[in-house]
Amino acid sequence: MNVLDFILNLAALLLWLNWRASSMPEPAALPGKSLAATLRRAGGPRRADWGSLLLLAAILLVRALFYWQIGRALNWTAPLDAQIIKVSFSSHFADRMLLYSLLSFGRMLLLAYTWLLLLSILQHGEPMGHAQRMVAWQLGRVHRWPPVVKALLPFALGTLAWAGLNAWLGGSLYLPEPESVSRLWAQSAAVGVVVYLAWLPPLIALLALHLVESYVYLGRSAFWDFTASCARGLLRPLRKIPLRVGRVDLMPLLLLVALIGVFIYGGSGIAALLRRLVY
Repeated sequence: MNVLDFILNLAALLLWLNWRASSMPEPAALPGKSLAATLRRAGGPRRADWGSLLLLAAILLVRALFYWQIGRALNWTAPLDAQIIKVSFSSHFADRMLLYSLLSFGRMLLLAYTWLLLLSILQHGEPMGHAQRMVAWQLGRVHRWPPVVKALLPFALGTLAWAGLNAWLGGSLYLPEPESVSRLWAQSAAVGVVVYLAWLPPLIALLALHLVESYVYLGRSAFWDFTASCARGLLRPLRKIPLRVGRVDLMPLLLLVALIGVFIYGGSGIAALLRRLVY
């Protein structure tokens, strides 16, 4: 059931991103292109694909009914994991399955936009290519905010999301009521800190691809240009540290090893430490 839930969340996320991207304007024609390439499509600006949004809503509703019917037979309890705190939803009640379906997708949506924020930060000051335009369109006005403000957004979103969830469900069957307001905000801040652990997988992937592309010629493509620009953005604050042997820059490799170590060992340790602080 958990695997099915992940697949449906991923499908719903792709529908959301497609709905957001469907109204993205066509890129301006580059100088030197043919006359045919400069002609605009008839019919004016692109319109949002509302069919994707309706299909997304249908998935969230239908899977809630499915979980309610099948989950009762399997005695399945739906988990909503915030790493330091877990919330469980009994599949014996239809309203709880609907709430779980919405919150589970909301968690994946928050994760996706956290990754987009990371890419937007790494792309600061880089030339605007197609992938960068896609990221900018998904984030909207947030993409134009200063990198420091964007870097603080995951903490703010995680903190406010957990505080809002407690205000809504605190003291109910879903969440125990916090002992005090200070304890509630301590829990919420801890969730906000843990959100940053979601940056580790894309950072590791970007650095690994950058190392491969640096030493193995794989041709020119928009994908490799994008990963290279993201890696430059990640390494830019560290470029003044002298970690070169001849013409070989050791910083990307050392940073990759450090991030893998934090991902394997540090993530669970940080979550356990924060769990001890808030309980």
